[in-house]
Amino acid sequence: MAREGYHFNRESLSFTQVGQSWGRRIFGWVKYMLAGFGLAVICYLVYSLSFYTPRERQMQDNNRLLADYVKTLQARYDNVSAVLKDLEQRDNTIYRVIFEAEPALDDEQAAAQMIGQMYDQAKREGCEAMQETTKDVLIGLADRAREASASFNDIVELAQADTLFAREVPSIQPLDNSTLTRVAAPFGVRMHPFYKMLRLHTGLDYAAPVGYPVRATANGVVKDVVRSQRGYGNTVIVTHARGYSTLYAHLDEIKVKKGAKVRQGEPLGTVGSTGMCMAPALHYEVHFEGRPVDPVNYFFLELDPLQLARLAKLAGQTGQSMD
Repeated sequence: MAREGYHFNRESLSFTQVGQSWGRRIFGWVKYMLAGFGLAVICYLVYSLSFYTPRERQMQDNNRLLADYVKTLQARYDNVSAVLKDLEQRDNTIYRVIFEAEPALDDEQAAAQMIGQMYDQAKREGCEAMQETTKDVLIGLADRAREASASFNDIVELAQADTLFAREVPSIQPLDNSTLTRVAAPFGVRMHPFYKMLRLHTGLDYAAPVGYPVRATANGVVKDVVRSQRGYGNTVIVTHARGYSTLYAHLDEIKVKKGAKVRQGEPLGTVGSTGMCMAPALHYEVHFEGRPVDPVNYFFLELDPLQLARLAKLAGQTGQSMD
């Protein structure tokens, strides 16, 4: 039944009764329903963007926990990788060469790269893949660390067994540093304290009081003795077997003469602050076939692998040399 209504007739200036079809009525209902539905959608979107359901809150908490877990794993992965890199470098480029032994096998290095690729792929695929892969990655890293450490220990034992060789090659620290706290600046590019520019620091600096004993790190012959207030200050240079030589700078007192034979551990002088030096310190260098090398790699007779790793870490924390 059509709905009745009234229409104003402009010509007769009167109202006439008219009816409304069901189609127009249905169209009106649909229009109001669509408007109501649209308003409901808008309200839902506003609510969902402004408030979280308990399930959503739980998921957010889980995501935060996973993110923290990933950061922790990343830190552990980076630390273990750094230690392994240091062990492999010592194993392959220094100690194996020194003792004429074969370096680490290429397949071990390939396995290391594969472990790193597994971890990187897991990071790209998301948290679930990260959790599934983490255990295998950490187990692989631990195995690599044990293998590298075992190889390193074998080399140290070889050095200690060959007493003559160990005494001919610089293999102890140039002064008593049993606490490993006297290292002030490492080998490598560092800020020069006077020129205020980056320069290659070709040795290792030890901070110690004036008069602290300095000793020879291997058997050898005193090649040169320099007494000066410039540059390296009072300096002793000792030549050793197998192409090695060592330099001891900024000394206060010098106790040897040029041409004298010295034995490992024998006093050469005392710590001072002669030459261009910010404070009392010993600048110590190791040269192999005329080229400076990192002295930290040549303390294997005195320090075990863990102590060597700690010393290298402490040395790397300083940004400026003392001379």
